[in-house]
Amino acid sequence: LCPTKTKTKERFRVKEVKEWDGSFNKGVFGKKKRMVTKRLEEPNLACYTPYDQMASGRSDVEFTSLKKLYGIKSNTPSWTDRIFLSKELYDACGKLMKDTRNRQ
Repeated sequence: LCPTKTKTKERFRVKEVKEWDGSFNKGVFGKKKRMVTKRLEEPNLACYTPYDQMASGRSDVEFTSLKKLYGIKSNTPSWTDRIFLSKELYDACGKLMKDTRNRQ
């Protein structure tokens, strides 16, 4: 199953960075590096849950944001939302299905 935490609808997240283009501008206090803004597209994690594990019966691509992986308040994908059933409960209830239709 795909992780359910930090979902996004976007394939990429856009990041803008300033880089020196190798030239200089004249300034009041001398030369100053000329900076240009570049747009970077960083991919999000794409995941498919097998169709037979989905309540809808379809396996659509799901994207998980990888924006804040490190730090004090990191938001890494969680794999702890797995549910383990005893053999007796599995025999009585059948396979657990993932339902993504209600996006709360």
